[in-house]
Amino acid sequence: MKHPLLALALTCISLNSFAEILGNEEFISRLFRVLPESHSLQTVGSAADRALPKTIKALVWNIKKAERFAWKQEFDRYAQDRNLFLMQEVYERPIFLDTLTALGQHQWEMGISFLYRQYANAATGSMIGGEAIPLHAYVRHSPDREPLTLTPKATTFAKYDVEDHEADLLVISVHGINFESTGAFRRQIKQIESEILSHRGPVFLAGDFNTWNESRTAHLFFVARRLGLIEATYTNGEDRMTFNGWPLDHVFTRALSVSSATVDGASIGSDHRPILVEFEVTP
Repeated sequence: MKHPLLALALTCISLNSFAEILGNEEFISRLFRVLPESHSLQTVGSAADRALPKTIKALVWNIKKAERFAWKQEFDRYAQDRNLFLMQEVYERPIFLDTLTALGQHQWEMGISFLYRQYANAATGSMIGGEAIPLHAYVRHSPDREPLTLTPKATTFAKYDVEDHEADLLVISVHGINFESTGAFRRQIKQIESEILSHRGPVFLAGDFNTWNESRTAHLFFVARRLGLIEATYTNGEDRMTFNGWPLDHVFTRALSVSSATVDGASIGSDHRPILVEFEVTP
């Protein structure tokens, strides 16, 4: 087009129209379906063990719906020595479900954010998986919804027995609300905080928090300190995905001894890079 200003104006008009369409609840309901929170947990597979081992090796990764060609190869490699998995942006596509099933005796708890109506009601959300059957698993939807799609973010919670330990381990896979205000982010963190306050044992809290500015990051760390949570010391934390220099992915623990936390900076299986964490429950 010869007139760049005209092109920009038309683009702005198109974006505004698109936003109006997406923000229309009737139109959105034809694209996405949000289930009641009480019906938003889905279990895939079955584990044989009743407790996680003393040494826990976790994978924390926003997998971007397993869209990238390299995702399966990388995931299979990580899974060879991992016994706990926390993932965000999981999506019920065949390659994803087939990959999980191929691992065998693992149980996967998916906290459903919403269903894609146009793709046979395929679910997307966050997930926790492992070699043990959780004592209890549940999901919490963010109090606020993303402004265009009108869908919540899902946080998945699971409690596990750990070998030779009386206290249950609370594991939380977080996908932070993104295209909303800091107030909406704070409300979601408050929701997670309430669940942690009701648990007296060790905690492993991790995921994609979408801490893309100073106020979100500061609030997350303020709440973490209040809860006695410590962020893992990464050997190469600068390799995490960032936005304007702010890391989006974090790992926090309470009453756990972390021996290593490494980011796979060479990963190309998602736009986020996976974090590999090894830890034990503090005696």
